[in-house]
Amino acid sequence: MVHIPDIDDNNPHERAHVRYFATLGYAFHTWSWLEFHIADWFAAVMQFKPDTFHQYRAVFHAPRSFSGSLELLDTAISSSSFSEEYKTLFRRLRKKTHTYSGTRNRLAHGISTYRVRDMEWEMGTHEHVLSPLDQRPRGYSIEDLQTIIVNFDRLAKIWAQTVPRINQPGTSDQLPPREALRLLQELPSEAFSKQASPAKAGRPPES
Repeated sequence: MVHIPDIDDNNPHERAHVRYFATLGYAFHTWSWLEFHIADWFAAVMQFKPDTFHQYRAVFHAPRSFSGSLELLDTAISSSSFSEEYKTLFRRLRKKTHTYSGTRNRLAHGISTYRVRDMEWEMGTHEHVLSPLDQRPRGYSIEDLQTIIVNFDRLAKIWAQTVPRINQPGTSDQLPPREALRLLQELPSEAFSKQASPAKAGRPPES
């Protein structure tokens, strides 16, 4: 068993360590909720009953990759009787989620390095760590991680608030597809960015 030492609150290096890895952990926690709500879409499309919670999640996560799970949902929606409006919304959600999953993968497979002088951690790739200091591509700072958390959360809420209601269409807590498309277009093109895509900013929702 790995021993996790007690943290010395008076040590600024240890405080920086805790702050960074707590933020990194919360980014993964937020992404987990995003996948949770996508699986809810799958359950709705396949018309699973509430008491089959573990079964539909097992089916959704059966593919060897997250992309495979999205493809499984894509196939189910394409052959469903859902309106074209919902199918359009799904395609846009899938595209944005696939892009954001690239950031999630870099967080999962990257290596964190500590700059003693600045007392800051930074997430990078193997290339980031092994390159000469003056040639390193930029990694993810703690501020970047905080931005990633916000964008993961915004995307997760759109998935959560648009889960198709098979037997209760148009319930009061459901976000209309057109409004969901507007919120989706307001998201940055990349999860680590604070700015909406210039091509999308200010543009009305596409039908």
